[in-house]
Amino acid sequence: MIPFLFLICLPAIDPSQFVGKVDGQVIHLQEVDREVKRALKGRSASPEVVVQLRSHALEQLIRRRLVLQYLNRQKGFGASSADIDLRVEQIRRKLESRQRTLDQYLQQTKQTLAELRHRLAWEIAWPLYVEQQLTDEALEKFFQKRRRDFDGTQLRVSHMLLAMQDGAAEAALARAEAICQDIRSGKVTFADAAREHSTAPSAAEGGDIGFISRHDPMPEDFSQVAFELKENAVSDPVVSDFGVHIIQCTAIQPGDKTWQKVHEPLTVAAAEHLFLWIVEREAPRATIERQLPNPSH
Repeated sequence: MIPFLFLICLPAIDPSQFVGKVDGQVIHLQEVDREVKRALKGRSASPEVVVQLRSHALEQLIRRRLVLQYLNRQKGFGASSADIDLRVEQIRRKLESRQRTLDQYLQQTKQTLAELRHRLAWEIAWPLYVEQQLTDEALEKFFQKRRRDFDGTQLRVSHMLLAMQDGAAEAALARAEAICQDIRSGKVTFADAAREHSTAPSAAEGGDIGFISRHDPMPEDFSQVAFELKENAVSDPVVSDFGVHIIQCTAIQPGDKTWQKVHEPLTVAAAEHLFLWIVEREAPRATIERQLPNPSH
């Protein structure tokens, strides 16, 4: 578990500092740090963890701006100034009922009115677009293309782990690629190769780790690769913090859940897919700048 320290371990940095731009739209450090605060959920974190979270938050804010630009070009989906004005007025009235002003709220939450309006534009436009796009027909189609991710399918998997000596990924990758070629050409079985080369606890069993579900118990990167394999297929080498993995699917136990039974996680996944599709479409057209501060300075 990561040891949590206080955020104030980071050197003081002007919260209004520019850290990114998307087609001239400025992203300030205070906006990034609000996202970090939400991610931490009241916890505090070491400086190293905060640096990573800031980088992730900046990328997410850049992506949201790209998506919002796209939505603003789609008829009926962008939030109008009137829509945003109405939301701001609703917030103002709610604050007044608690004997607080909008200025006090902005100071407490460390945001400008422009940043608030941008956040409200996102909160208006994105849910509306998702609701319109993710119809039952669209969700069922998404489910059919990714059935094994949602229907309860389980895979029996064998796994091989090659350690990276002194962090040397290239050498481990080269070994893994050679082993994959030997397995695919029939020179050696996966089980025998695992017994000889794997540093994982499952090596003695020929790499067999039994049946796994799509989201449990292995890390997402591992499961994502495994669930794209056909029966008896062997993956290309996969690099992780632990080393280089080679995965084989040895059996498939089909699931029987319908798309209606997994409506909630299916909707979340489909919305994320839609979000990333727009980002990939918009990013090449945009001028993007990143300038996160170095906390060591």
